Amino acid sequence: MEHTTKGTIFYYYTKDTTPVATQIYGLMAKPALPGLPNKIEATSQEDLAQKFAEGVEQLTDANFQFKYAALGTTSNYNIDTFIEHEEADEHYKYGIKYPHGKCVEFEAKPFVQYDATGVNALDTFTVAMQEVKNVTKNKEAPATIAVPAPPPAGSG
Repeated sequence: MEHTTKGTIFYYYTKDTTPVATQIYGLMAKPALPGLPNKIEATSQEDLAQKFAEGVEQLTDANFQFKYAALGTTSNYNIDTFIEHEEADEHYKYGIKYPHGKCVEFEAKPFVQYDATGVNALDTFTVAMQEVKNVTKNKEAPATIAVPAPPPAGSG
């Protein structure tokens, strides 16, 4: 059965003693994760076909695009969460839960970029994930992902 991206959730784990998976609302675009294993040329003169050995995993640019979204009735926005993580200058654990219930999780240091915009356009920002490590795919999604209060009507 075909799937759309409807139901895809981006989340992070809090730094609490017992980490809580918490949704960050507003994901619009995501990169391919994880990267492909690098191929190392292993062909010798006597080979009749090109051969390769598996190399290290090649991580692509992990840029995620979000729309600005208010978190509940507070004046905080989803971008504020990423800016807090960026200013902490440490790795956070993030995940993407797909509609079929599995997820990809990774650790990274985020860098927030304000996207260029034009007249009458949705305002967005990009989070470039740096120093991506510990990528796991096809993992069971967290049993519970905390959902912030929905944005006020007309805010997103």
